[in-house]
Amino acid sequence: MNELPIIIFHIGNQPYVRSCLEHASINNKNIININENDNMFPDLPIKCVSYHNYNKLMNNFNPLYKHFSTNSPQLEFICIIRWMCIYEYMKSNNITKAFICDSDILIYDNISKMTDTYFENKNFMLCSSGSKNTSGSASFWNIKSLNKFVSFIFTFYTTQATKMEEWYKSYNEPGGVCDMTLLYYFSHV
Repeated sequence: MNELPIIIFHIGNQPYVRSCLEHASINNKNIININENDNMFPDLPIKCVSYHNYNKLMNNFNPLYKHFSTNSPQLEFICIIRWMCIYEYMKSNNITKAFICDSDILIYDNISKMTDTYFENKNFMLCSSGSKNTSGSASFWNIKSLNKFVSFIFTFYTTQATKMEEWYKSYNEPGGVCDMTLLYYFSHV
């Protein structure tokens, strides 16, 4: 059985990131941490790569980004561009399918067994709720679907910015437009 890559994007070195990576490495052998340093966790059996090597799409997106959230602009920007950096990493390393998760997720099982049992023929899988909100916090993606999602982000920001701005002016709740918003529209189109 080939080990499905587990890709975890995180900028920073908070203690919970180490816990995430340690737990994932107990039952999985192909863990990639995309961060700002190629050698962030040299003592762990994982591969660390710098997002700076996979930032072409991020640099193209930067002038398009408009902030429509009560969360910090830096946080929301990072949450969106991580999908671009992950896509570029997968493409440049010929990875056709991966499990992508947040750095605060603890993995207690072998992801390859799970995907072979439950998600083998799926193009992508997102977490969802009864309200139909979506999250990529623990998700399976193939390269084609991830490419479509990244393209969707660019299209969304180039064609919907005016509508988003109008909507946000009347929005009076915490949150706003984030990667989960984009995932929702992408998965419901």
